[in-house]
Amino acid sequence: MKFNIPILTRLWEIYQERQQYRKQVQHRLLRRRKITQEKTLESGQWTDRFLKFSVSKRFWLLSVLLISFVLVQQGNAQVTPLQIGDKIPASVLEHTFNIINNPNGNETVRLKDIKGKLLILDFWATWCSSCIKKFPDLERLKTQFGDSLSILLVNERSARDSPEKAARFLKKGNLTTGKSFQLSSIIEDSILRDYFPHNSIPHQVWIADGKVLAITEASQVNAIQIKNYLSNKELNVFTKLYIDKTKPLFSDDILPKDNLTYYGILLKGKIDGLGGGSRYRKQGDVIIGRSLYNQTLIDICYIIGQELIPNFTPQHLKIEGSEKELLRPVDDAILEAWNRKNFYSLEVIVPATDAISLYPNMLQVINTSSPYSLVLKDSVRTCYTLVKRGTGSFKTKGGEAINTLFDTEKPELINSPMSYFINRVSTKKFIEYPILDETGYLGNVDLSFPSDPNNLQELIAVLQKQGLDLVTVQRKISSLYLTLKPIK
Repeated sequence: MKFNIPILTRLWEIYQERQQYRKQVQHRLLRRRKITQEKTLESGQWTDRFLKFSVSKRFWLLSVLLISFVLVQQGNAQVTPLQIGDKIPASVLEHTFNIINNPNGNETVRLKDIKGKLLILDFWATWCSSCIKKFPDLERLKTQFGDSLSILLVNERSARDSPEKAARFLKKGNLTTGKSFQLSSIIEDSILRDYFPHNSIPHQVWIADGKVLAITEASQVNAIQIKNYLSNKELNVFTKLYIDKTKPLFSDDILPKDNLTYYGILLKGKIDGLGGGSRYRKQGDVIIGRSLYNQTLIDICYIIGQELIPNFTPQHLKIEGSEKELLRPVDDAILEAWNRKNFYSLEVIVPATDAISLYPNMLQVINTSSPYSLVLKDSVRTCYTLVKRGTGSFKTKGGEAINTLFDTEKPELINSPMSYFINRVSTKKFIEYPILDETGYLGNVDLSFPSDPNNLQELIAVLQKQGLDLVTVQRKISSLYLTLKPIK
């Protein structure tokens, strides 16, 4: 059972107001009794009637509201999420949803009225770039399959998009073509969200003949799958799971977390329903675990490296051997297949008394349980050193901190640490080696560039004008080495 804390708080406040008001009335009655017994009686009767009407009535009215709220919450708690093959309850099919952007001008829709066709619900929000990116594909699919397919967007209340904002967004449409999106959307939904829970969007639900056919990610909504179902009544899609990210990956409610002294899991392949990202596990203020899901192995190594090597940059990870299975392809046509095969998910939890071992343990899991060895070691490597040069001044003159490296026509770094520059420039493809700061300067800097440098020579020329230089040297540094294990 869930309680509405603001209502309970207000009930308590009204009760206190009532008690305080009674004290004030009693005080006034005592004072008036000294003046005239008759007037005191009359005033007391009036005041008591007022109290009964204004305070008591407000108190009991809010009590009724609280009871109603609790009953609603109990009703909501009984909603059982639908699974593949389940029939959709009649109350959902017959519910009247408000919609926007309907080509026929309709303002409401019932799922019950969408008969004899495949229906795909697409949960979205105006701030979800992945959702918007899929819209042109959905429009093409609607055109391709005509009356056999219905696609209905669902903008849930928790997305915090007002009906007006969502309508404006769909009308504004595709920025590339300048045309409005021709997709209708349910707005302010609070019902479908409970029957089809999810922790990431876009989120697609396939429905036909009042039953749930599939629950998938956006990549599974394509012409091949739709045609296969319409022709053969078969679907061969990857199911999107609803995974509670607050729990250790793929653990369940019977796991005695209070007894947990170590937890480690490594999975290869994309897991639909997790999205892509990271989550910390804490015991009090102590970080005891880290969960990384649906990421490339290289990105996971970067995260580990940032915790184990001071001033880590991507160049501190050295890949020995073939990079074919490690680097994501740039071709969108094969990207989804590559992700599904080569993504990794990793979670490690350690005792709070040994929290310092978290990232060494994550490194060890990769080293022992993946096709690769990951080793942290010191070695002499070619590096760039950032040094002082000439008479130019890079020391900050103060002012507001600004970092637009290298996102604008005239990128600049104002009143910010030198590490911001090193981290940003290390993402450039022409930076082959780790950059080490050997300027000896610990304060903030001001750096400006006439444009985004396209090669190392351009970068060095601009730095030299501001009292800096990049010099190629040999240094002994800590690095991560990722190597494909030999097949035994």
